[in-house]
Amino acid sequence: MTPCGAGNYQPYFGATSSANCLVCPAGTSCPNDANVVYTLVTCTAGYICDQNVETPCDAGMYCPQNTLVMLKCPAGTYQADTAQTTCDSCPEQFYCPSGDTVGTITPVDCPDGHYCPEGTGNFDIYRCPIGTYHLTTGGTLAASTDCTAC
Repeated sequence: MTPCGAGNYQPYFGATSSANCLVCPAGTSCPNDANVVYTLVTCTAGYICDQNVETPCDAGMYCPQNTLVMLKCPAGTYQADTAQTTCDSCPEQFYCPSGDTVGTITPVDCPDGHYCPEGTGNFDIYRCPIGTYHLTTGGTLAASTDCTAC
């Protein structure tokens, strides 16, 4: 058996030529070991794969198994760690916007005059009701009933 070069794999048992090697497809990994015939390996969850290189998913992003590209955490979620397969729900009293290229890494304190229930992506839709207020950023505002009457 003839081993394949880096970034390639051997799909055929008993092959005697590197001409039978195929390029490792995106979303998979081809481990580099000159002593064996390469085999196709599924990309690890939390990583993206490009031929023979596994790259951990960035904070603010998530990578389910066999992901070809990093996926941005949607509004209302965040991810503080690297190499993750999901995003966490934004905790109450905070909001988690989704940026242009990267999702939220660290939840942001709910601003004055608003309350932020769990999963808030846009605080503007959670203003304290008419006749109530809140003047401190952060704090204990998770529901409209937490706003103080005037």
